[in-house]
Amino acid sequence: MSLLGLMVFLAIPGTVLAQTTVRGSECKPGAECTAGNYRVKLTLNQTSFNTTDDYFVTVDQLDSLSSDWRLEVDVIPSRGTSATTVKYTDDNGDRVRRQTKIHFPIGGSWTIQVIIQGQVNNGYLRLPATVEAPPKLPDWLAWVIGLSPLIGLIGFAIGQWRFIVWRKRAALLVQAESESSSSIKIPLNL
Repeated sequence: MSLLGLMVFLAIPGTVLAQTTVRGSECKPGAECTAGNYRVKLTLNQTSFNTTDDYFVTVDQLDSLSSDWRLEVDVIPSRGTSATTVKYTDDNGDRVRRQTKIHFPIGGSWTIQVIIQGQVNNGYLRLPATVEAPPKLPDWLAWVIGLSPLIGLIGFAIGQWRFIVWRKRAALLVQAESESSSSIKIPLNL
């Protein structure tokens, strides 16, 4: 039996074993939601996500059950997104509003899990997010960057060719000058 267990363990990819469990009810940005014993309003500074920007998750507590609470935001990759969970916390001390900055490392499907940790219990909210990859480099710019070493090599070859032509011309001039000076006889006795 232990051999079968070892085979199953080796057959399951490491990313599946490392996945964090997503808990809580789904919440839409700007709506009132219930997370455990807490009534909160979850807002995001943007609703479309990419990998180049940072985003702010703000949680406003709508009831005054507890003034001592903490906000934790986990950015959890969905199946098919090859990444690990990233955790963000904020303890700014505001009784009603907490805010934390999050960042998505790569594009794909993600879940933003908001955890409200209070004296009574923990409350969980989740928000699915699709993150766009960084913008693609335009094809023409990629070709220019890729061919720039070739342009430099061609410039170097033209410079070398001009130098060789100049040396040959200089050598011909020196040779012509030496031949012309040897053919002229200057009389020694005047």
